[in-house]
Amino acid sequence: MAHEITFEDPVKAAQFAEVDLTALAQDIAETRALCEATDSPVVYSHNDLLAGNILVLGEATLEGEAVSLEGEMLQVQLIDFEYSCYGFRGFDWGALRGGRRRQACC
Repeated sequence: MAHEITFEDPVKAAQFAEVDLTALAQDIAETRALCEATDSPVVYSHNDLLAGNILVLGEATLEGEAVSLEGEMLQVQLIDFEYSCYGFRGFDWGALRGGRRRQACC
């Protein structure tokens, strides 16, 4: 279906020509198979879990990748919930780890 798309604008046509639709279809199929194998339930999700939306309460010290409060329990608070809705469990942590951001929710 996407192979039938044409553009009169030569710039858009050139950009579209660079898209590997076969590879994209393969990526979608692989991702779908992984999602089905994971059996991830739908839960209420933040959907905008960027580093700037995580508040660390207290003075944190960085040691490698770990964050500690010198022996105290690390406390964090999430903020900025305008994109919250139901989504797959793990989406927020995967997006945070991958540095990706979902543009629209629901």
